[in-house]
Amino acid sequence: MPHVMKIRTLGLFGVLGGSVALNIALIDRIGRLQATITVEHAAQRRELKVGDHVTALDGVLLDGRRRRLQLDDHGVDTILYIFDRTCRFCDMNIANMRALESQTRGRYRFFGVSLGDAGLDCYVSTNGLVFPIFRSVTDDVKAIFGLSATPETILISSTGVVTGVWKGAFTEAIQAAVEDRFGVHLPGVTR
Repeated sequence: MPHVMKIRTLGLFGVLGGSVALNIALIDRIGRLQATITVEHAAQRRELKVGDHVTALDGVLLDGRRRRLQLDDHGVDTILYIFDRTCRFCDMNIANMRALESQTRGRYRFFGVSLGDAGLDCYVSTNGLVFPIFRSVTDDVKAIFGLSATPETILISSTGVVTGVWKGAFTEAIQAAVEDRFGVHLPGVTR
């Protein structure tokens, strides 16, 4: 009888060992599938380019109101400034954004789009940002507009056509291009 118990015990350990091995193999396979899905999703994410057409941006403004910003309403062109309060390059670019907004006021609509919500109210008041800011947008909106990197400045015509995209802080070359495009003078990045 003890011999039968040992065989049963060994059989149970064999089944248990096989089950553990199968679970490990399945975990590895799931991990590889998730990596594949992530790569495929990243490949589907698009970057907004000059010539692309966008119609509207939906989100929640800093004051908590939902807003649909119609971009193809044949009114005035729109400048979107994409930023995140934790982005060092956004901080370096903040004086440029204040200057661009104030010098283009009346000729363009200017909206900020924050990719992060935590601490945003304090960041906006500390930095004297007076333009409307979307504090949150959906993942669909982020995908449509290709929003992932900060800072980024996007110019959209009154018919919804992207006419300018500037990625990064306004270092010398980007600053010169933006100044020329908008007919403004910017202070440059702060270090």
